[in-house]
Amino acid sequence: MILFSYCKAFHSEGEAKTAGSAYKRAHSSIDYAVKPHGQTWRVKVSFDYDEKIVRNLEKDGFRVCT
Repeated sequence: MILFSYCKAFHSEGEAKTAGSAYKRAHSSIDYAVKPHGQTWRVKVSFDYDEKIVRNLEKDGFRVCT
C-alpha cells in the first residue's frame, strides 16, 4: 500500500500529542510523531491509504505534509 502523511500545527506540545494519540486510538494503523515547527508544534500522522481516515483528518484541519 501507499503510505500517506498528514500534518497539522498546534500551539502547544500537549495539544499536538493529544491529537496524535486520539487518532492512534481511533485507527490503530496510524503512526504519529510530534515535533517543534517554528513557533508551533507539528503532529504528523502516517498511515496506509484509507479514505475514511483521510476524510476525518481533513475535517479536523489536517493537510498533506509538504
